[in-house]
Amino acid sequence: MFQESVSSFLDKKACVSNQKGYKEGLVDMVVRKVGCGSVWCSVCKKRVAYRMHRELEQLDWERARHIVLSYKRVDGEGGERLSGELNYERSVKEKHLNAFIRDLRREMEREGRVLGRGVWVREWHPDGYQHFHVIVETDNGDMIGNRLISKVWRRGFTDERYFKSKQHFQRVIGYVGKNGYFAGEKGHQGELPEWALSRKGGIRRYGYFGKEKDGKVKSYGLEDGSDDHETEKKPKMDRFKDMTYKQRHDACGSLSRVFLLVHQGKAGNDTDDAGDMVDMGEWDIPYNQWKEYSDRYQPRYGLIVSITNMEYIALADRYRLNPESDNLAG
Repeated sequence: MFQESVSSFLDKKACVSNQKGYKEGLVDMVVRKVGCGSVWCSVCKKRVAYRMHRELEQLDWERARHIVLSYKRVDGEGGERLSGELNYERSVKEKHLNAFIRDLRREMEREGRVLGRGVWVREWHPDGYQHFHVIVETDNGDMIGNRLISKVWRRGFTDERYFKSKQHFQRVIGYVGKNGYFAGEKGHQGELPEWALSRKGGIRRYGYFGKEKDGKVKSYGLEDGSDDHETEKKPKMDRFKDMTYKQRHDACGSLSRVFLLVHQGKAGNDTDDAGDMVDMGEWDIPYNQWKEYSDRYQPRYGLIVSITNMEYIALADRYRLNPESDNLAG
């Protein structure tokens, strides 16, 4: 393990500088956690929660309505209880959420009304069943009506709510932006159930529809079955593609990304404008282990670890991954 392997290299008292000033031969590094990027990871959830909040805050609170869609626990045909996993698989195969938005739009159009843009969020019950929160805009700010909503969604309980004020709206979406789920219950709402942890990605957490951008109406996430949003945008996440959710979440933070901090002045300096960073790639050292050797944290940079030149060479030789891509080569 890291703590045992490098204890001879890094002694917390002797080698790591937590003091201002200059020590001959010191190397300052910025160390950052390499997250797994899963939208369901309890560590990485801040990123997806931020994006969910960003989509929600674009809605007009006066015309927005909060719809909750849940599922019956029995099969409509045979009357047998379905597992949460089977319910999820059916919802994806039959595109339940797609059908709800499509049919609700049609029913409203028949009444001379318009369903605007919206954002949906998938959450979980303690028994492993999913439910949806759908925040939609209406054309006139009136309630859609639970009669119409339940007519379109015949799969279980429905509820419609409105926002009492702008402050109320901001409080609700602010909670989502912080926690990644809507208030009302406990953290299990944003955590994958046991049956889902053995899957290798593919469970969408949120999406939007009817969003106008660059003169086009766009949607995201309604076609379930593709991998997590982060993985699609980050090729470096390929290492996780063959992992189950549990393996992926367990591996979160098991690597760290190291940057050499090039100072304009002297090493060991705690000024805000510390200097430029040179990316030295990923290291096979858990981020939390670095934190045991340093508590220096600088805004805009991250965790600062100061070691000697010889210690850096020894650590890099043993723990640095893909050293052939050295940014300092040549």
